[in-house]
Amino acid sequence: MNHPFIPLSRKQHLLWMAVAAATTFLLMATQFWANAPLTNSAAPAGILSFEFAGTFANARLMMHSWDYSAKMRAAFGLGLDFLYLIAYSMTLALACVYIAKSWALFNGFSKAGLLIAWLQWPAALFDGIENAALIALLSDSNSAWLPPLAYWMAAAKFTLVGIALLYLMAGFFGLWWQIRTNK
Repeated sequence: MNHPFIPLSRKQHLLWMAVAAATTFLLMATQFWANAPLTNSAAPAGILSFEFAGTFANARLMMHSWDYSAKMRAAFGLGLDFLYLIAYSMTLALACVYIAKSWALFNGFSKAGLLIAWLQWPAALFDGIENAALIALLSDSNSAWLPPLAYWMAAAKFTLVGIALLYLMAGFFGLWWQIRTNK
């Protein structure tokens, strides 16, 4: 299996990972700030509750619980998420390829990492579709299919991102263990 990040030198790979990770964390912090006013009894997990509303009635209940300022913050956060999805998908893809290249002797683990790296771009696409559905809801759309669409896109996104995070934890632990035992 091939991936566009494989030809990067170790130095280039680390530089691109650092830039992507720094961008991801900066955007994540901004997202936390933007989404803070969205947490209330109707949306106990804030924007995450909205993503997983699942039904038009639940989504409408959450939107009615937000004042104008909170709705504007939600819209800002969803707009910003279009940049964030690029940053986190690049960070995860770069990290998965880095681990896959580091574990080249373990062919199955390396191939899995490359596949998981590729899957971060569909995760970003799912996130973008989810954002568009939520923005349409915030724009007073009465389309009952938007909350289930956002729900399933969020579920797919988080599944693929979760798989990448598990792969990275296993890979980094294995590298740490290898370094620790080779002393």
